[in-house]
Amino acid sequence: MRNLALILAVGLLVACGGKHNADNAVSQEANKSELIKTISATEAFTMKSTQSIDANLADSLMNLYDSFAKQYPTDSICLEYLSKAVTIAFNIKDCERALSFLQRIIDDKSNSKYVEWAYFYKGAVYSDVCGDKNKASDAYVFFLDNYPQSQYVKDANVLLNMLKLQNEMDLIRQFEVNNQSDSLLNN
Repeated sequence: MRNLALILAVGLLVACGGKHNADNAVSQEANKSELIKTISATEAFTMKSTQSIDANLADSLMNLYDSFAKQYPTDSICLEYLSKAVTIAFNIKDCERALSFLQRIIDDKSNSKYVEWAYFYKGAVYSDVCGDKNKASDAYVFFLDNYPQSQYVKDANVLLNMLKLQNEMDLIRQFEVNNQSDSLLNN
């Protein structure tokens, strides 16, 4: 736990220190390097537990990703860090933060693979984290309309259809039908 406190303290110092030295490119690059090291160390410490993620560690790691993304929005790993923050928020069921991080990826407006992923993942967040099936459905429909060639199209269609099913028995019957038609195609 002492190591965790040290990692977090260094991370906070680095995250706060970057603003004071914005004019000094060398200092800013050093701060960036230290922040990346702190993120890596915190990731390693956080991911040691395979059972569940500690809420405080998750929050600290999301804050580090967020700090990096705010300080270095054009850096090549910015969107990767934001996507990791989304995944953590998803896993700890933090709807607001997951959607906020997704929106920041979407607002990037680049042709990055992360933007496409963010539109797809928005449906999963609405469905599984926020518990809003209507918004999840809308998100999947938007994704399918705008990314018809995506690698996630099949998954989006399946998840959209699952949202329409009323209960678990409907879901089981649908899987049986899908499996039967898949086996007929393979023969």
